[in-house]
Amino acid sequence: MATFDLALRYWPMLADGLLLTVGVSLAGIALALVAAIPLAACKHSRQTLRRLPASGLIEVLRNAPFIMVLFLVHFGLPRLGVRPTAWESGIIALALYGSAYFAEVLLAAYRAVPMGQTEAARSLGLSRCVTLRRVIAPQMVSVGLPPARVIAIMLLKDSAILSVIAVPELTHATLRIQAETFDTLGTFIITAALYWLLAAALGGLLDQFDRGASERRRNTLRGSPVARRYLALDGFRH
Repeated sequence: MATFDLALRYWPMLADGLLLTVGVSLAGIALALVAAIPLAACKHSRQTLRRLPASGLIEVLRNAPFIMVLFLVHFGLPRLGVRPTAWESGIIALALYGSAYFAEVLLAAYRAVPMGQTEAARSLGLSRCVTLRRVIAPQMVSVGLPPARVIAIMLLKDSAILSVIAVPELTHATLRIQAETFDTLGTFIITAALYWLLAAALGGLLDQFDRGASERRRNTLRGSPVARRYLALDGFRH
C-alpha cells in the first residue's frame, strides 16, 4: 500500500520520465533500423573494402557494453566539434548500438530466403528494387521480426543507462525520488513495473504487426491462381 501511495504522490515526475523513455527509445530503435540497412548491405558486399569495415564495426559494437558506447558518443563527439545534448547523445548511442544487432538480423533474414526466389523474379523481368520490395522483403519479415522484437526490447531496457549522463528518463526520475524518500525498495518496484509494462506493450505491438503481415501474405496466396495450383501450404489448405 505504501508503494502505491508513493507512485501516486510522485506520478507527475514518473510520467515525465516515462514519456521521455518512450520517445528516446523509439527514436533510437527507428534510427538503428535505418542505419542497419546500409551496414548489412556493406557486410554482405563482395567488395573487401566495404565488407571488412562493416564486419569490424558490427563486431566492435556487439561486443562492447552499451555504457561504453554511450560514453564514447557523449564525451567523444565534443572533441570533434559536435556538442549534442544529453538526450541526443542517448539516441545516437542507442542507434549505433542497435544498428549492429539489427544488421545481423537483416542479413540472416535475407540469407534465409531461397536464392530461387530472386532468380524466378528476375526471370519474370522484375528489377532488382522491385524484387527486393515485392518478393524478398515480405519473406524476410516472418524470419527477422522475432529476433528484431527481442533487440527492440533490449534497447528499451538499455535506455535506463542514459540516466548516468543525466537524461531525465524513467530511471533518472526514480533515482531522484529515491533520494527524496529513501524508500529504495518501493521506488524500484514501481520502476520495474513500469519497464515491464513498456516492454510488454512494445512486444505486443510487434506481435500484432507480425500477425497482420502473416495474414496479408495468406490473403495474397488465396487470391493467387498460381498459388492455388502449385503451392501446398498447411495454412493455405484451410
